[in-house]
Amino acid sequence: MKEVFACKGYTVKDKRPQKGCLWVEGNYHQLKDLMFEIRQETQLRFRFTPNGGRATGYQPSWYSR
Repeated sequence: MKEVFACKGYTVKDKRPQKGCLWVEGNYHQLKDLMFEIRQETQLRFRFTPNGGRATGYQPSWYSR
């Protein structure tokens, strides 16, 4: 899944091996259509947080567990 975002030029942080989340940096409007499309195709749900997380340096990001 992370390759999909990386090939589109988005920064991806995969913290799942450390029991974290898959993070994709980008604001809500940049990625909302892509995230909806991914959810329809894969049932993988991403949530947006305007303050990001430690993995993203607290930048606006989307994450999935």
